Amino acid sequence: MTSSKRHSLTRAMTRPWSILLLWQSAGWISFSVLNPIISQRVGDPADPLVPTVAIIMASLTAVLGLFALFYWRTTVQRDIGPKEQRTHKCLSCGHTILLGTAICPYCGSKTFF
Repeated sequence: MTSSKRHSLTRAMTRPWSILLLWQSAGWISFSVLNPIISQRVGDPADPLVPTVAIIMASLTAVLGLFALFYWRTTVQRDIGPKEQRTHKCLSCGHTILLGTAICPYCGSKTFF
C-alpha cells in the first residue's frame, strides 16, 4: 500500500468519524439532561457526578469530532490523472524524442510535434 492510498483512506475515514463523534457528544449532553429527570420519576436520588462526567465526555468527543472534521476539510484528495508526456516516438524510425522537436535527430524526418 503506497502512502497516497493511506492518505486517501485516512481522509475517507475522518468524515464519518467526525459525524459519529459529534453525535456521541450530543448523546452525552442529552444523557446529562435526562438522567436527573428519569431518576426523579423513578424515585431514586440523582447522582451529582453524572452531569459532570457527561459534560467532560461531551466536550472531549466534540473536540475530537471537530478535529476530524477540520482534518477532512483541510486535506486535499489527490486526483489520479495521466502524467504529462514530455517525450514521444518518431513516426518514421520509432526513436524517443522530446516534445517540441521539429526534426528527428536520428532519421532527419519532420515530427510535427
